[in-house]
Amino acid sequence: MLVGDDLSFSLSHTRALVLLAVADVPVGVDVEAVPSASVVADTASMLPSAEQRELAELPLAARPDAFVRAWARREACGKATGTGLAHGGMERFVGTGPSPAEVGPELELHDVAAPDGYAAAAALIPSEEGRRGGASNLAS
Repeated sequence: MLVGDDLSFSLSHTRALVLLAVADVPVGVDVEAVPSASVVADTASMLPSAEQRELAELPLAARPDAFVRAWARREACGKATGTGLAHGGMERFVGTGPSPAEVGPELELHDVAAPDGYAAAAALIPSEEGRRGGASNLAS
């Protein structure tokens, strides 16, 4: 049992993996299985144009991993902010590279270690206290 005045949690699951975060600030997490190359080809156009360009510059074999990193990051941001993907969540640039892009002082974005074949991310909206503690406020 967790007890607290302002605890926030986020839960995500895919196949046999579950990711849970509990924090004293708004938090969002996502875990995704790496999709097939055909799924990436069919859905990459949903990403912001800068991320589409990043994907296009990669060899075909590297695109699924890069795509799923961006997708998990985007989902985590949408959960933390409460906007989801339908209300502006697709516009935020989160990057497809090995590290997430800086998303601004109002939101912290971190990749979470995941088994091969998966990508995971966590986002949080730091309070003044949270800014001092950073991602250490995140329990996943």
